Amino acid sequence: MKRAVMKATVVLMLSFCWSLTSPAADNNQLLWQIGKSDNNTAEFALGPNRSNQYSTSFPHDALFVAGQSDPKQDWPYIQPGPADVWAGSKSHTFRILFGLEAAPISGDCRLTLDLVDTHSSQPPRLQIKINNESFIRELPRGAGDASAHGQPDKGKEHRLIIDFAARALKAGNNQITIRTLAGSWILYDQLALTAPAAVKAGPLAAVNTLLNVYSQPFLVRRDDQRLYQPVLASVLHIGEPATAAVAVDGGEPLRQSLGSGFKVIEGFTPAVKSPTSVAVDVKVAGKSIGKREVTIKPVRKWEVYLLHHSHVDIGYTHVQTEVERKHWQYFKEVIELARKTAAYPAAAPFKWNVEVLWAVDSYLKQASPEDRAAFVDGVKRGWIGLDALYGNELTALCRPEELIRLVDYAQKLRDRYDLTIDTAMITDVPGYTWGIVPVLAQSGVKYFSVGPNRGHRIGYTLSRWGDRPFYWQSPCRQHKILCWVAGEGYSFFHSGRLDGGRLLGYLERLQESQYPYDMVQLRYSIGGDNGPPDPKLSEFVRDWNEKYAYPKIVVATTSEMFREFESRYADRLGTERGDFTPYWEDGAGSSARETALNRSAAERLLQAETLWAMLDPANYPAAEFDAAWRDVILYDEHTWGAHCSISQPESDFTKAQWKIKQAFALDADTKSRRLLEDSLAAHRTDAKMVAAVDVFNTCSWARTDLVVLPRDMATAGDIVKDDNGRRVKSQRLSTGELAFLARGVAPFSAKRFTFHDGR
Repeated sequence: MKRAVMKATVVLMLSFCWSLTSPAADNNQLLWQIGKSDNNTAEFALGPNRSNQYSTSFPHDALFVAGQSDPKQDWPYIQPGPADVWAGSKSHTFRILFGLEAAPISGDCRLTLDLVDTHSSQPPRLQIKINNESFIRELPRGAGDASAHGQPDKGKEHRLIIDFAARALKAGNNQITIRTLAGSWILYDQLALTAPAAVKAGPLAAVNTLLNVYSQPFLVRRDDQRLYQPVLASVLHIGEPATAAVAVDGGEPLRQSLGSGFKVIEGFTPAVKSPTSVAVDVKVAGKSIGKREVTIKPVRKWEVYLLHHSHVDIGYTHVQTEVERKHWQYFKEVIELARKTAAYPAAAPFKWNVEVLWAVDSYLKQASPEDRAAFVDGVKRGWIGLDALYGNELTALCRPEELIRLVDYAQKLRDRYDLTIDTAMITDVPGYTWGIVPVLAQSGVKYFSVGPNRGHRIGYTLSRWGDRPFYWQSPCRQHKILCWVAGEGYSFFHSGRLDGGRLLGYLERLQESQYPYDMVQLRYSIGGDNGPPDPKLSEFVRDWNEKYAYPKIVVATTSEMFREFESRYADRLGTERGDFTPYWEDGAGSSARETALNRSAAERLLQAETLWAMLDPANYPAAEFDAAWRDVILYDEHTWGAHCSISQPESDFTKAQWKIKQAFALDADTKSRRLLEDSLAAHRTDAKMVAAVDVFNTCSWARTDLVVLPRDMATAGDIVKDDNGRRVKSQRLSTGELAFLARGVAPFSAKRFTFHDGR
């Protein structure tokens, strides 16, 4: 036990410069501290942004042994509260153990909790116990979530001081607990305990306690190539490093080294096919500290197909042009990552899914020949998976022709580079019009991966359809696509990288929901919307698959995942019909003028396209139509404002983002008018007096409808006759306009009407 005393003494010597201002502590010395007071969380475990790994990294919360533990390993930067769903919606207790040579007789001590931040709307109520003495404290509101997600400088510092009588301490082992009774998280900067000079650190009495024995849903393949299941023992060990062992059913024990703190040690038993009870004996330094019976359940041979992508949110996190450049850079990065990991074991090489083709379009236009060739080569090698939609569209805003234009660029890529594009992704958006089904199916898309928002106005999209793949049949019943709504949406890993605990928790929920397949789709995007590729992904998957036989992780393209799933389970999938209720299209009402312009532009473009095809197909201006439809599509794309449009509507970023978004509708209006005008340019007369007009029917069915001519059009008279010389009903309106009834205009044709003197 001398080592513990020596380490504690070293801490005292190194940290003696720490100062206090309270009169009660003027003559105190620092007994111990955790972290340093620098308004940073990087020196703590999981810091500064891996809160998503808390439950798996600290299943028994935190235990810090003064003089032995390391803050980087043993004390998380964040302590959750009951309001934190991500940490189990429960209270969490952090413990500090320290030893004293003798019980203090007099004087006062001070415990200081220096906090980087507290939750902005639900700060916690804390219970702090110093041995048997209890203190309850309500903490103030902090600054917000940014500090918990890697930006501690955005926090609002708070210092909580507890002064207490030294007699609350005792000789030997002492314990301080910090428990969140209500509310949400706190972020640590430093904890420190000062005491009168007469109080001396001392050794801790040895503790070896078996807390729990349990199993986890994974399988390993050991030297004999058989599959084994884990038997895990949670142990509280205080004292010198020791050797621990877990023996299952009297088999050969698995030995591991044990340091102070809460530790989880492993044993293994052959994989079972039905629930089986096994006897577990846990020993420390050769002595049994507990025996338990535990029931082991069979483990499914899960295969998790990981679809790595960036959610393309055009203008949400940065202005649209900057978002575009970010994705161009990602394309170069993923090609390099794929090259570096190409020789990794099967399932681990890096692959990237291009969620929508908007950035691909502009990238290939401006890329050097070498970069363009590298991108196409990456697609053909299977490093990059292309998905067919041009943008993450609010599909219920789209006219049928606009839906078709959503997949038009995918067809151009197929034709130009001889590529296969048989999948589509849509992300964030929680609902989709039924018309998307025949559009996708007739364009060669067989599979539809849906990764909705996980909670923002999504109706029943996830609760009803999450991880329930089905064939979605078209209204005419002649087409269908395989549709799969990812059960955890697209943002499951936004606050951190892939970790085993979250993965196993997800599979456990699937198991409990009686999910019928052994294969799972898991969307993977990090760093928030428009986030980057994960350069450590392939290493994680390689190491995971080397350690675990199951669950097996497969880095895949959308197409690879769907083809494999359909080959296994096609005969077990149901068929659904109907509209997948869109929820977010109401956002278009916030810019009603521009929405109206865009809808009219889409209608006008459809008329103009038909007229060009009827009147001058040889000179059809394809590039101009592509540009106009692109504007229409990008206005109806789901990003309706910047991330701060509500909270900071007058910020420069909000205004810049809206100016570009608005321009899509304004430019679509201008371009559609010009294309319509140009389609009829060769068929107009310069005569001041109009003797006849041609009425065009751009529909595929015969039309009878009212024609209204503007008041400033000078006609030869108000009597109107058709091309057979028969009078048709006409009337000069009080507004000066001339109206007449055009009967029986054939599909895709025109009918001439002439004007004659008279009323």
